[in-house]
Amino acid sequence: GLAGALMAPVAPEPQKMGHSVLLKAFVVLVLSCPASIQGAMIAAVILGFVITFCTTLFDGVIATMVGVGLMALVLVVRPQGLMGRETV
Repeated sequence: GLAGALMAPVAPEPQKMGHSVLLKAFVVLVLSCPASIQGAMIAAVILGFVITFCTTLFDGVIATMVGVGLMALVLVVRPQGLMGRETV
């Protein structure tokens, strides 16, 4: 909240401020198990690598789409997250 308040005078469009950061945080949360700090760090590194790689090759919008696609793939393959445990 404090970072948003400090960025408000600098940002040209305050109504969309934080949208990309919020989307990346949501993708990291879904990739990792919500109760796992190690999973969140691993998911953040993986997402950061994927977004940087795709931005270098293509475009930032495509990189965001690939990040959301990665989230969907993890949800299909491992719904409990990368570091989550199976519940019986």
